[in-house]
Amino acid sequence: MNILTYYNKVLEFQEKHNAWFNTVANHLIVIFAFFLPVSMSGRSSTIFILFAIFLIRGKYWEYIRKGLQDRLVQAFFIYYCVHIVWLLGTQNFDQASKVLHEAKFLLYPLFFITFIDKKYLPRMFGAFFLGMLLSELWSYGIFFEWLPPNYHDGDQGGPSDPTPIYHHTHYGFMLAITLTLVLQRLIYEADNVALKALLGFFFVTASINLFITAGRTGYVLYLIMLFVLFLLIFKKRIWLASVITLTVCSTAFVLAFNLSATFHDRVWETVNSVQAMVERQDYHSSLGYRVAVLSNSIDVVKENIWLGVGTGDHLDVVRAKMAETAPEYSYMANAFQHLHNEYFSALIQFGIIGFLMFCYIIFQLVRYPHEDPAIKNMQIIIAVGMAAFSVIDIMLLGLGALLVTITLVSFSFKKYYIENSSYKNISKFGLAKYAAAIAFIEIVSWYT
Repeated sequence: MNILTYYNKVLEFQEKHNAWFNTVANHLIVIFAFFLPVSMSGRSSTIFILFAIFLIRGKYWEYIRKGLQDRLVQAFFIYYCVHIVWLLGTQNFDQASKVLHEAKFLLYPLFFITFIDKKYLPRMFGAFFLGMLLSELWSYGIFFEWLPPNYHDGDQGGPSDPTPIYHHTHYGFMLAITLTLVLQRLIYEADNVALKALLGFFFVTASINLFITAGRTGYVLYLIMLFVLFLLIFKKRIWLASVITLTVCSTAFVLAFNLSATFHDRVWETVNSVQAMVERQDYHSSLGYRVAVLSNSIDVVKENIWLGVGTGDHLDVVRAKMAETAPEYSYMANAFQHLHNEYFSALIQFGIIGFLMFCYIIFQLVRYPHEDPAIKNMQIIIAVGMAAFSVIDIMLLGLGALLVTITLVSFSFKKYYIENSSYKNISKFGLAKYAAAIAFIEIVSWYT
């Protein structure tokens, strides 16, 4: 049997089982959406299986070509390509490899659009919200010490900062997005009374969950995203959106300030940090450290405004600049792992070109046409959340904010190319199979 014969048999096998591959892939994306808020190992294992199916299924270029016809997919893909092209200017390949590891997730929208059958979208959304609900219950279990701490990122994951698996900045982003989408569903959809009561309960308990964690970014995004949602609902009546936002958020903030020791302490910590910076030019605080690093990055941006310094070289350049211009804070520069600002990170690495390519993602999210108003609102909310989060932290690090953004965006394309997967309405037996698959993947991921 010659090579051509083997090749034809492979093509025949792929064609014969194409629908089965697509069906399994859609079930796996449902499982991935559930794992996203609750298990890094399960999340990684599910993606590994999906990638294996992608390789076995074949027709790579056909699927990729179709996927790249979507402008949102293009936007994420272009920003990933920027990271690759700017490797030509890098001097620190170790750091560049770390940056590329995070950047590869920008390819997920292209990956997902080659698999998703739109019939599965409600199930995928449901799995994500169920995962967020489970992460919320886990967080409460840690907070009340019913469950053991799950320490990560230093002292996070304990009763004083009960974030289950992600850094509190990213967990705050995840909660703020989820809260806004739950509230939109509560307002827009004509659900039955029992479901509305459940959604209302979820909104309240998730809001409380946000304020018992130490992520100040989540508090700010909560305010911004709710305001955007009310603007989208009330259109040009900005005054009404403002009044409702202030009423909801001021009530939440006052209650949190008086009832949550974590929120109370973080508010006073912020006030004291700002006061120290303004009155004494003292930047020895978490917030001050970020301001010091960014203010000393401005000259670096000016010196490399057009082409940047290359993928991964931004940290070395900023550290050198701070040692020269602000030696009293050079220890901060040596300690930081990133710039706490995606815009500065893009500008320093890739210059104005890379900066614009990052902003192009946000631009496409805002202008992307979609016939479903709820999905369109979600895209705008994500765009605003992404824009605001990027002022305070790095999207392409920590993965919580980036993966939630990419996953929800991947569930909102106007056109999908898979239609031959097998789909059945969910049943008790179907739920049991999902539960068994989730348990199996999670257990196996512990030993691989």
